[in-house]
Amino acid sequence: MYILKIIPIANGLPEKYFSYFSKDKTPLGELVEIKIKSRKIFGIVKEIKDLKEDKINIKRHKFALRKIERIVSPNFIAEKLLKSIDKVSLLLGGDEGELYSSYIPISFLESVVERKDFKKRKENKKEKEEQNFGKKALLMSQERRFAKYK
Repeated sequence: MYILKIIPIANGLPEKYFSYFSKDKTPLGELVEIKIKSRKIFGIVKEIKDLKEDKINIKRHKFALRKIERIVSPNFIAEKLLKSIDKVSLLLGGDEGELYSSYIPISFLESVVERKDFKKRKENKKEKEEQNFGKKALLMSQERRFAKYK
């Protein structure tokens, strides 16, 4: 298990980073969906720690870690760009999450999610059609059934 330090892409949050856990090791700069209170927002993976290494610090926390909702887009931001945004936030004295939210529009993030969901729905539709072919094949003529399996 891994502990992820995630930068939320939203304005007006009390913290700069939030800690979540994941079973899989996710690369830096990955776009994930996280839940803060009852609101689902996007976040970018800033840091990854192995649970074995950071176990003592986790026991000291007064709060429980949450699991990330899902991985939206792998390799969304390159590591070099991630480091440069970190430096810019230090120079400007602002939060990294606010920088991300000002440069990456929410509509773009939502379109990435919709595109990915559309591909999944399309794949599921093809699978269902192939499963239903056996039922429909009984109603088809013999020539059409043989044409399908050639």
